[in-house]
Amino acid sequence: AEGVLRAAASLELHSEHPLARAIVAEARRRELSFDPAKHFRALRGFGAEGTVAGRRLIVGSPRLFNEPDLDVAPAVREAAGNAARDVSDTLVLVATENQLLGTIRLADPLRPGARDALALLHREGVRTLAMLTGDRREVAESIARQLDLDEIHAELLPGDKVRHVENLAASHHRLAMVGDGINDAPALAAAPLGIALGRDGSDTALEVADIVIMTPKLERLGELVTLGRHCRQILWQNIVFALATKLAVLLLAAAGLATMWMAVFADAGAGLLVTFNGLRLTRPSDRPPENPGQGEKRQAPPFGV
Repeated sequence: AEGVLRAAASLELHSEHPLARAIVAEARRRELSFDPAKHFRALRGFGAEGTVAGRRLIVGSPRLFNEPDLDVAPAVREAAGNAARDVSDTLVLVATENQLLGTIRLADPLRPGARDALALLHREGVRTLAMLTGDRREVAESIARQLDLDEIHAELLPGDKVRHVENLAASHHRLAMVGDGINDAPALAAAPLGIALGRDGSDTALEVADIVIMTPKLERLGELVTLGRHCRQILWQNIVFALATKLAVLLLAAAGLATMWMAVFADAGAGLLVTFNGLRLTRPSDRPPENPGQGEKRQAPPFGV
């Protein structure tokens, strides 16, 4: 069993996918050594392949072994199909061209406070919460039941996520996409508003996102909505105040009642006042309370090899 994990981790060491990171983390926890991997190639949405210890190694989801372009023996495809049957967890298969070496089963626990964080978004006026995932439908449905999600779309490739985001954007007035993995990057780029969650997300996701939440805490999404609304309110306050002040001085000047100091106040004084008004956004009282100790790190998925 540890040989399968060691082989998979040696290859996945070069991947940015969250499941790859989990496999590598488990191998390190067990203090397994890594073999150098050569000719690494990410199979976007499916897995990865490369050469480890002189043999071609393929690590990926059961769907990968159904792809007609994958060069493996028919016996490997049959074994992969049998291994995936009646499995509800996330399954990673490890194989060579001629043999299925083994499987790795992962169970991804919910982030602490995830249910409360999404319930807060509903209370803040977010009408629809949809999950787009490349995971198996059984896994997605289990998570959706725990989180009380409105829509689920499972077993998606990166291109499928982009199409779903475009369809959702067409049917919803305002849409934001939240993600952290390399497979989320195309959908983040396609969304009207892309939000990358956590500084440990893939470099590609961080680069294409419009907003990056540095701490991987879902509670920050509710804070982001509140902060955005406060920002909009203050912007309108500043615009109305600045225009009203200048208009008042203009009317007084037309009546011959304005002084130089009034003009100075309408210009520099009003600028200082709107700046100080904007600084209210930095006050802790204008932000939702923190919930320290929760969600700072995503738990490594439990393993079965």
